[in-house]
Amino acid sequence: MIMTLTREQILGRKAGVSEVQLSDGTVKVRGLTRAEAAAMRGMDQDDVLALEAYAVSCAMVEPQLSPEDVAAWMASDAHTEIQKVIDAIEGKSAHGAGQGKAATKSVSGRRRGT
Repeated sequence: MIMTLTREQILGRKAGVSEVQLSDGTVKVRGLTRAEAAAMRGMDQDDVLALEAYAVSCAMVEPQLSPEDVAAWMASDAHTEIQKVIDAIEGKSAHGAGQGKAATKSVSGRRRGT
């Protein structure tokens, strides 16, 4: 028998967290919430770096970084390192390649020219 969830159970739900292996350690990420993805739609869709910085700052739970921190990281580290994090967030948000259309999928697609 399937149980009906209570208000507290619904509001207490949290997205699952995964570790992402970088070249010298790991970070922990979760998927974007619906509210976070909706907030991205209100941002300048031509500012890919700001969209990605916002998404990473929302979804990277350990360590926690501000959008400005993420922008500084993106400006100084190898593309492949930040891309591992972005790919993991997209996968957990059901916005990766072959999945449903959403704000983060359009960000990646535009960057890759797809």
